[in-house]
Amino acid sequence: MGYSIHIEQIDSEPQNKITLDRWLEYIENDPEMDRNDHIEIIGPENEVLSFKIEGLCIWKGYSKYPEGVNVYFSPSKNSISVKNPDREILIKMYKIAQYFKASVRGDGDEIYNEKGEEIKNTAPQKHQNLNIKKWWKFW
Repeated sequence: MGYSIHIEQIDSEPQNKITLDRWLEYIENDPEMDRNDHIEIIGPENEVLSFKIEGLCIWKGYSKYPEGVNVYFSPSKNSISVKNPDREILIKMYKIAQYFKASVRGDGDEIYNEKGEEIKNTAPQKHQNLNIKKWWKFW
């Protein structure tokens, strides 16, 4: 579990979509990014859990990388996600987002700027549906 932040499309122009091919092209040209489609972690009962995610990469430029702290950038449909990023990671995400003409957005629809700071989001929330009643309202 954890809180995810995503690099997501601002517009729906086909040439700006974050496809797997475009992501792989990006990480191939960014010397700080190391593609690693396979990840192993230790589970709660000391078992080894193994995952294969095409396009998964580690950010080697992270200041805590030499200490063994890995930051995984995980691609999914039209977005790139990172779990529990700090400000330094948010700044890197913003730089990547600029390449894709995208934005950096959290699970709660908040948006982050080039300094890794949350900015006021004046756009309608993407998950918002104004026609749904609150669960406690019966009328």
